[in-house]
Amino acid sequence: MSPTASHRTVTPDRIRPLREGACCALKGLPWSKEWGHRGKWLWELTGGHCAYCGDPFPTPREMTEDHVVPRSRGGDSSRANRLPSCNPCNATKGNRPLSYLREVLRRRRDGVPYFTPKQLSYLLSCGFVLPRGEPLQFYWEVIGNSFPVGA
Repeated sequence: MSPTASHRTVTPDRIRPLREGACCALKGLPWSKEWGHRGKWLWELTGGHCAYCGDPFPTPREMTEDHVVPRSRGGDSSRANRLPSCNPCNATKGNRPLSYLREVLRRRRDGVPYFTPKQLSYLLSCGFVLPRGEPLQFYWEVIGNSFPVGA
């Protein structure tokens, strides 16, 4: 390495660590060590459980926020459009509608694999009948909450 290039070398002592919560401060969001940028109100909606599968969160920091109507599809960030979600449910849903996540969770519960529409049409043309289990209720429906509006 040339002596002139040494000033460009990144070493751990040259990296200024990002202060916890700095990103939240830039966005104007409240932040705490316990809750991160998520509000306590979100935790209390389902008593510390995923709104979809019902798995409990070990700590508030494990909770993710899901936009029921994805922002990429015109949803907003109002409280009426957000639910607490675990990472697997939030990642599975992505920017798809709730009906997609409901079907995926129902198939997992019943042990039925997911098939693409092309695969389904082939199976049906061959005479296969896929089992149709009981409809799946999300955890927030089981506990009797009437949110969200976009459901």
